[in-house]
Amino acid sequence: MGDTELPPVTVEGDWSPDQNRTMKNKLQIYFQSKKKSSGGDCRVEAEDGAPRAAVFFRSEAVRDRVLARKNHEILLENRTLILRLSSGSLQNPTNSDGDSDPKTLKSEPEPSATKRNNSKSTHRPAVVLENVSENLTRDLLLMLVENISKLDEHNFSLEIIWESKMAVVVFNNPADVEKFIPASQNHSTMRKHGLSARALGAATGVRVEGLPQKDVKDLLELWFEKHWVLPDKVVMVPEEQ
Repeated sequence: MGDTELPPVTVEGDWSPDQNRTMKNKLQIYFQSKKKSSGGDCRVEAEDGAPRAAVFFRSEAVRDRVLARKNHEILLENRTLILRLSSGSLQNPTNSDGDSDPKTLKSEPEPSATKRNNSKSTHRPAVVLENVSENLTRDLLLMLVENISKLDEHNFSLEIIWESKMAVVVFNNPADVEKFIPASQNHSTMRKHGLSARALGAATGVRVEGLPQKDVKDLLELWFEKHWVLPDKVVMVPEEQ
């Protein structure tokens, strides 16, 4: 139906009027998540002075899917609220803006199951150089990789992670990884500097910085679900939030 909004879905629950702003943000996150609510692209308007909100979906199929789902619940201040859904509109909608309004997250088409599975298995043709000391310059490491691989620097990229004492070499050709690792094991310069090489394993986690102050975990889950895959767990680092 293009960008035309459908009649709203009315959501009611046991929250107080002073929690409307927080609930508006949480409902936006909840109903945009296919995993959490069977939802999708939408916007939310909260009713002023009442524990009700209207959710406007852009897809009739998504709207029907949300209404067909039997149980909807959301976590608010360490308690679970049961949401009651019905077709209808609000009398006094308000569009109060929260500090972490999830509408700033641009909605995109849901990735297919095939795309999600492929994203999990995508593996970069890369090698990790371990035990990289501060005495080793980038130029020296580049020359070392060139000597071992017999390639020039246009065929790979190198990133040094000083805090982990590692360097990551990403090759354009996956076959070069298989050649590089055995060739590096007996290389005199590698032994001289105590370096070792291994294939880069699949990532099991990512670090995210520059986060907002509110609804961080919900926002991260929604973003990763839309752009990649829903994470198994989000762990916050309190002193760095």
